[in-house]
Amino acid sequence: WRDVVAGGNQIAVRVGAQEVTRQSASREDKALLNIVDEMAIAAGSTTPDCYCMRNEIAINAFIAGNKKNTALVVTQGALDKLNQNELRSVVAHEFGHITNNDLAINMRLLVVLSGLNAIDEAGKYCFEDITKFGNKITHTDASESVAGAMFLVIAGTVLCALGSVFVFCGDILKS
Repeated sequence: WRDVVAGGNQIAVRVGAQEVTRQSASREDKALLNIVDEMAIAAGSTTPDCYCMRNEIAINAFIAGNKKNTALVVTQGALDKLNQNELRSVVAHEFGHITNNDLAINMRLLVVLSGLNAIDEAGKYCFEDITKFGNKITHTDASESVAGAMFLVIAGTVLCALGSVFVFCGDILKS
């Protein structure tokens, strides 16, 4: 939630994207910035900060942030594999999300889905702790250790069951 409130720049950095600036030496970076400027003028909106996920070869892009701090993130695969018109179309699509005010709902969805995924991860963490817990059992505290392990088994089972359902529902929401 803090990342979402902080804005698109924080989210872009969180996913490992690097800022694309005018000082970039890459021809693809400069072309991207020119396309983003064109689309901002055409959409009548401010120019979002531009980021690139350098290690991602898939073709993708997304817009993140809020009204005050918006970031456009493009993968390196999109820069490498798309021609100017195709890249322009991808960027125009992302600007459509800005002008249709999709940012607010997308950011809320991101927070909810992350929370649902956290429940699943907490259940998995309980099961990981059981193995660590089992290695520490001694004869003197066996009853306490068994009680602690049983708690972790029950908590882990409940959290994993709920988390799996929530993650499945989250995937349906994303679809």
